[in-house]
Amino acid sequence: MTRLVYLPGFDGTGELSIWLQRALPNHIDCEIVAYPTDIAQDHHTLADFMLSRLGRDPVVLIGESYSGPVAIEVAARAPDRIKGLILAGTFVTPPWPPWLIRLAARFDHRLAPPWSVRAVLLGRARQEDAAAILDHLHETLAPILVAQRLRALATVDARPWLPRVTCPILHLHGSRDWLVWPGPLTRSLDGRQYTVVKRLPAPHMVLQTEAEAAAREIVAFVGALVEPKT
Repeated sequence: MTRLVYLPGFDGTGELSIWLQRALPNHIDCEIVAYPTDIAQDHHTLADFMLSRLGRDPVVLIGESYSGPVAIEVAARAPDRIKGLILAGTFVTPPWPPWLIRLAARFDHRLAPPWSVRAVLLGRARQEDAAAILDHLHETLAPILVAQRLRALATVDARPWLPRVTCPILHLHGSRDWLVWPGPLTRSLDGRQYTVVKRLPAPHMVLQTEAEAAAREIVAFVGALVEPKT
């Protein structure tokens, strides 16, 4: 049985993984990670946390959105434990101007109306259950955590780690994602061996709104995994 380890998006809870879990076949065991809230929320610290809990058996790692740089660093630092890397709706550098991200970190995120969060993440997708979870997370996430993650987002740069990733990579991105532009990550992956890039007709939350299609791509990727040539 293939073990898939799922690193969550900006919320850090893993609650938004349920659609992908339902869509994956039984032969793929999907372990959902929730980040601890009592440690620093920057990508390097979260990578340290993941490395401490991975175990020795090789896994396929999936980094969604905020966790993409975490997953990249983990794969680079533990090549013997990561046999495949899946990046979904993510980035290697700040997805918006750093000054704007730092400015957002100074305000309570709950000042933004929930409908605006849904519009940015779900677009026009009609998924009431996902909207309900988003509303819940928007209301309950601690402002201090959101501020910490935003400040980390303003300085993230996973590009130095990417050349050290030796395992195959699957890059999933929504063609209607206007929150995260895939350009820098796509350019970083351009010409790299053992890389599959797939665009799905989805907003930023590609693993939620196109879970069945994403699961098919993941199953195909996992089934075709080979050891990189040296």
